[in-house]
Amino acid sequence: MIDFLFLALTLGVSAGFAPGPLTNFVIQQTLKHDLNSGVKVAFSPVIVDIPIVILSILLASYISDSKIFLMFVSLVGSAYLFYLAYENFKVEQIVLDKNVPNKSFRQGLVIGALSPNPYLFWIAIGTPILLQILNEFSLSVVFAFLATFYFSLVGSKVFIAYMAAKSKKFLKGKVYFFIMKFLALLLAAFAVKLIFDAIGYIN
Repeated sequence: MIDFLFLALTLGVSAGFAPGPLTNFVIQQTLKHDLNSGVKVAFSPVIVDIPIVILSILLASYISDSKIFLMFVSLVGSAYLFYLAYENFKVEQIVLDKNVPNKSFRQGLVIGALSPNPYLFWIAIGTPILLQILNEFSLSVVFAFLATFYFSLVGSKVFIAYMAAKSKKFLKGKVYFFIMKFLALLLAAFAVKLIFDAIGYIN
């Protein structure tokens, strides 16, 4: 059991610190709004992955052989990332009005749902591990594995948001705008990568 919990911790931290659209968005929202916004995005995988985990377990054998589904998700996700890149690239000033609606959490949910990474992870890695745990232990160990994984994943991204927030006071004038546009370019790069992933699913 300890081996599975250590595996969950390792996978969670690796996923939490791994460069990707969601990590990038955690930093963006922290810089654009505040630490709370980045933390909201960091917690979005917990909500997004619930149906993904259930679906991957029920349909693992089918989805693992289906390239059309992953291709579709990649293309839709790419389009949304291009939209977010445009929104961040056109930023001209820091919004200080606290009454402006903050949609960080909802946008984080959309990024997570439209990214093929959670699907690929739970189909290729997560589901086989959960099935192995069920065969060797009990359902309680499965929940322990999931709790450890998401605690480490979310904790890693919250740490990233905290570090971004601590450095926010140093972002003045052109530096802030340069960073926002640089992050926008990263989002666009991830969007392009999703397109190539979609093309790869066709071949």
